[in-house]
Amino acid sequence: MKIIVTDILCNIKIPGRIVGAVLCFIFFLALFLPAKDASADTIYKGGVIESSEVWTSNNVYVVYLDLMIEHGVSLTILPGVEVRIKYGKMITIDNGIIRVQGEEDNKVYFVPDYSHPSHDWKWRGLTIRNVSSEDESYFRHAVFEDAQTAITIEKSMGVSIYDTKITECQNQAVKMFNSSYCYIINSEIVDNYSGIEIQVENLNRSSDNVIYNCLIENQDQNIYIYREGGGLYLSNLISTNLISGGNNGIWISNLGDNTKSENIIEKNIFVNSGGEVGYGIFLAHDSTIVRNNIFWNNNVAVYCENEGKYSTLVNNSFYENNWAVAMGAGSTDDVVRNNTFSENREEVVGIKEYERFEFINNNILNYGDKENIVVNSTPFDLSIEDNYWDTDDSLKISTLIYDYYDDPTLGKLEFVPFLMDFDTTNPMSPPCFVKKQLIDNQVRVVWSKNREQDLAGYRLYYGEYNNYSFSDSTYLGIDTTYFFTNTISITDDIAVTACDSGAVAISGILNGHESPYSFATLYPYAGGDKLLCKNQSVINITNSNAPMEYQQLNWSTSGDGTFDNKNVIHPNYYPGSDDIKTGSVLLTLEVISDELSLKDSLILSIIDDPFVETQHDTIIISDTDLEINNTYATNYTSVLWETTGDGLFNNYQILDPVYYPGYNDVAHGTVNLIVSVFSSCGFDSDTLKIDILDHFSLEGTVWGDNTKYSNASVVAFRKYDTQTRAFARETSVDNGYFKFDMLMTGEYYIHCVPDTNNPEKILPGYYANKLNWKDSHIINVNGDVHDVDVYLPQGDYTLPLGDASIRGSLQEEQSTINSDIYCTPWFDYSDLEFCTAGSSNITVLLYNSTFEKILDFTLTDNAGNFYFNNLPYGTYKLKGEYAGMESIPSGAISLDQENRSVSGIVLIMENGELKFTGYSDSELSLTEIYPNPAIDKVIVPLGKVDGEPTIEIFNITGSKVFSAVYPDVSDGQEIEIDISRLYPGIYSGRIISSGTLSSFKFFKK
Repeated sequence: MKIIVTDILCNIKIPGRIVGAVLCFIFFLALFLPAKDASADTIYKGGVIESSEVWTSNNVYVVYLDLMIEHGVSLTILPGVEVRIKYGKMITIDNGIIRVQGEEDNKVYFVPDYSHPSHDWKWRGLTIRNVSSEDESYFRHAVFEDAQTAITIEKSMGVSIYDTKITECQNQAVKMFNSSYCYIINSEIVDNYSGIEIQVENLNRSSDNVIYNCLIENQDQNIYIYREGGGLYLSNLISTNLISGGNNGIWISNLGDNTKSENIIEKNIFVNSGGEVGYGIFLAHDSTIVRNNIFWNNNVAVYCENEGKYSTLVNNSFYENNWAVAMGAGSTDDVVRNNTFSENREEVVGIKEYERFEFINNNILNYGDKENIVVNSTPFDLSIEDNYWDTDDSLKISTLIYDYYDDPTLGKLEFVPFLMDFDTTNPMSPPCFVKKQLIDNQVRVVWSKNREQDLAGYRLYYGEYNNYSFSDSTYLGIDTTYFFTNTISITDDIAVTACDSGAVAISGILNGHESPYSFATLYPYAGGDKLLCKNQSVINITNSNAPMEYQQLNWSTSGDGTFDNKNVIHPNYYPGSDDIKTGSVLLTLEVISDELSLKDSLILSIIDDPFVETQHDTIIISDTDLEINNTYATNYTSVLWETTGDGLFNNYQILDPVYYPGYNDVAHGTVNLIVSVFSSCGFDSDTLKIDILDHFSLEGTVWGDNTKYSNASVVAFRKYDTQTRAFARETSVDNGYFKFDMLMTGEYYIHCVPDTNNPEKILPGYYANKLNWKDSHIINVNGDVHDVDVYLPQGDYTLPLGDASIRGSLQEEQSTINSDIYCTPWFDYSDLEFCTAGSSNITVLLYNSTFEKILDFTLTDNAGNFYFNNLPYGTYKLKGEYAGMESIPSGAISLDQENRSVSGIVLIMENGELKFTGYSDSELSLTEIYPNPAIDKVIVPLGKVDGEPTIEIFNITGSKVFSAVYPDVSDGQEIEIDISRLYPGIYSGRIISSGTLSSFKFFKK
């Protein structure tokens, strides 16, 4: 190692009598100077540098006397230089220039030069003063250690600190007096007593300074800003920093008059600041804009003191702080808007100033069962309208507010109107209840879904965590559960954020589109839900775990069962009688860890033996398959179908498969299908017998008015032992010809229905020429049948046109029709859904009052309604027609000038009968309703009530526009019906009570 003493020392004039002492001193320095490496030179510096210098790489420069760089002189320090400063010494740049040009992997170090390894004396630091040339003096990739104050900037402009680490300083890391346009960028200010201090004195200015993208983590004040009266502190920016720990994050104080200076604090992350008494931001300087910051786990996130007036807090996220925002007395004209407050422990906002305070469009949520989270400490009424409170219950919101209603000496907080949903311009809220659990040696993370309507998905963070940052992340979409398949440990830090559609991977977390981190809490795992058979008396809980240190462990049950030991991780549980009766019980594992109660639960389902039942035995024709329907099963986990024949299932492991009979099945004419269901509690089975009959064809011609009739709907009804059922339908072609290709052996009625609009007044009829099925001929199909001629009857009389009408609808207690045949359009293509309210295509015949003449017919439409329009005045009767059903005609229906439109007639299909209700030979009872005419509502008196009456309303076309059932009503009770949405016109209605009907009419204005 070579020791170089600078000319500064050599040029000092030393009296001869002390030369020896000086040489001894130099020798002493050489003995105790530590070497950087074998090839490095050690160069001693002190006094005034009179000409510009460049300190070169890989040398060690020892400042053993105060070093001064004055006007016109520059000091350039190249990468790899180590500057060692003796105890109590300092470097001063007074109107000079210093350029520190370290590199990322070859930094410049400023460290103390200890005379003994056990000493930790501080050096005084580096001071820059009176620098006025912007960006000439700077520090890049430097390291400062163990100074009293590392860098002091006095009355200077344009001094920059980039990518520099300052640590272990006794006072401040950086101190600025009366300086502007100075930048601290991408630097670490850590483990000092205080971080950055900015002061502006009377008649001086500190403006346009920037602290950007720094890690600032110190003991007392992280950033301290102090303005004396007469000074100007304005247009400064503190942005995108992580400000962590310390008694205060930022303390900004103003002892002068208001300046409306609009300093900006934005996009910073304030973490763990304030201890038990301090603040994330102590704001005592007016016109400060605080926006797009994250405040997490601070004592008081933001406190606006007396001089903090005219300040704006906007688009910040306040998460898990003790107190979020406090507005001190005298801090007037402040605005708090479009912020998100989530899971704060005490107050969301405490108000001690009433003048022009604005609190609006904030989202306040996830406060649990807390009360009094917004507090008015003034005697004045204040508005806090248009905020979202995570509820639409005004009574609940009132419990969140402490004001006049809790203490009459205080003013009221007017919160109505409030927002009914999230303000989506605010920051996203962090996910709630994020848990990590160990399940089958995999780490599962699960959380509650965010309710913001602009939620786009979640991002999961894991890997190395340092300085509010993770090394790895993955975007999950909207899933709220994630299993790690890699070797992550259950003890590793894991966090989840919620993202909206504007979130981006890098900057989202600081612009409100991505929430703060919600860290996963380690939870016990009770185990997956379990099944227990009723015949078992105990279940062993084996999959539970609690992979954390805990003080207590306890199992509990929601039922009446017992644990053999509720304080062990894997107990046995014995269900009680109530558990078995209810069929399920919730078992909860609670762990007390670090004074937190952590719970997880499983559901124990107590099930009976499996049960299965098939549909009734059935008959099919050969060459067709069987669609199995209505198989009923309970308490099963799997299904298996088997056949005694040689057919196949399309899926033998579902309840309702399709069966394709085999050759032997058809040859034998019968086959049994066996269905079995299984569970851990056993199995059950049932058998479905299928008879397979031969099939034959039936063909013929439809005749109407002595001509071959085309486009008639031809229905073949098969007669069974106890009923008749529509079996197949065809349509007659141009020459009246029709053919059924596949009819199984049996007896059939053939029913032909023409289009209702046919001009020849042709009516529906049965083979050979009969109007009703009872009068028709049965065709025995035991082979192919040919030349079946169906002659359709004709109407007896053509009615003149009138202005009266009859309208009704069909109802069924249980469908008796073949929906494949009847629930489709017969004559015209239609995209309507048929059989929506009643069966379609059921024939309704119109007779005169004595049944001497048949006048017309119609079919029920897609909704089961029927109608006869343009009738002349007179008396009519109705009959329904369906092969095999007893047809009971209606009573007389009289139409006249006063009663031109009769609606609400009901045709009912039940118990083998087709019958009309509402009309007998005596006139239907008429109920008077009011008001009539009506505008918004009508009042309907019920009269005598039997059962649960139904009220229905129909429009002039007969379509049902209203229907409601009224349980728990009494005789004579009046029902109010809202008709405000009905179109103006005439309406009719009916009251149905246990088969009896009354009707009413009204006019809607």
